Amino acid sequence: MDFAALRTGSNGRDTNVSRAGHDRWSGRKGAFPMSFVQWVAPRRSACLAVSFAIRMIAILLLPSVALPVLAQEPEGSVTRPATPTVPATSAMPGAVGAPDAPAAPEAAPAAAAVLPPAASPDYVIGPHDVLAISVLQQKDISGAYPVEADGTFSFPWLGRVQAAGLTIRAFEESLREKLKDGYFRDPQVSVTVQQYRSRRVDVVGEVRSPGPYVMMGPMTLLEVLAQAGSVTPNASGEVLIVKGRNGRSAGLPGEDPDAEVITVDVNALQSGALRDQVTLEDGDTVYVPRAATVYVFGEVRAPGAYPVRKGTTVLQALSLAGGATESGALNRTRVIRIVDNEQREIRVDMNEPVQPGDTIIVPVRFF
Repeated sequence: MDFAALRTGSNGRDTNVSRAGHDRWSGRKGAFPMSFVQWVAPRRSACLAVSFAIRMIAILLLPSVALPVLAQEPEGSVTRPATPTVPATSAMPGAVGAPDAPAAPEAAPAAAAVLPPAASPDYVIGPHDVLAISVLQQKDISGAYPVEADGTFSFPWLGRVQAAGLTIRAFEESLREKLKDGYFRDPQVSVTVQQYRSRRVDVVGEVRSPGPYVMMGPMTLLEVLAQAGSVTPNASGEVLIVKGRNGRSAGLPGEDPDAEVITVDVNALQSGALRDQVTLEDGDTVYVPRAATVYVFGEVRAPGAYPVRKGTTVLQALSLAGGATESGALNRTRVIRIVDNEQREIRVDMNEPVQPGDTIIVPVRFF
């Protein structure tokens, strides 16, 4: 609005706007009144400058305030594992120039996870075995057939058939001939053992998992001990095999005076020094006795009772006890031994083998 037009009309006379109104707009007495735009212009520039400064401060402060907030996970949230970074030089497996991928670490097998070998065609079928019989293109008669206690089972069309006492190969041929006689021209028969329940050996004594073990065919002593988790640290250096009779368990050594007992050296067995592997039969008992115990006292670092294997010397027994102390007199070491039900004190050489129940005493030296 032009205040000059309000102040002076066409005839040059004052309008209704008073001098006091002029002074109120001009800011000083007697000055020409300014327009509204002229009054706002300098103030608008100042406002823009202040607004720009506030925006710049906000931009500079935003990262320092927002990042800690974003870094905090809400309570109860699930933390996801970080995705592994693939190197830039990696290539698809099998591509030219691709580096060989590292092999995944294999899980350590359990001690008793060694499985016996699969049954061979010469496996002898026994009572309670479950046979899986398959006849080509004859689903109605194919299936699982448990052998009963008398060694027979019922087969479609044939009635009772004998299985126990025959090898798998022989039973296949016998069943094929029976089906060929009046039923099929050229039957294709396959027989396998689905469950082994007839033959077993007993493993007792100082093994990690004693108990009965089913035989899936010919098994060696080393295979049976592997299934039983191997011998314990308290085992002696020998394994006794008590032979069964007609599939019946022979029990522990000494229970049957007429039973055959075979002694096997454990160290020779594990090292492969035995020329012939010891093969077990149905009803055999594998007994691992506990190692003999000797007692070490006197001037040794760890006196006490220690299991020792056959052939352990006096010096080796002392090493189990930590050896002699600085005040021990090894040259005067004596052994207390039971001889003919009498306790005797004897002087022994350090390389002499100890006997079960020996007590080794290391005295104090004089100087």
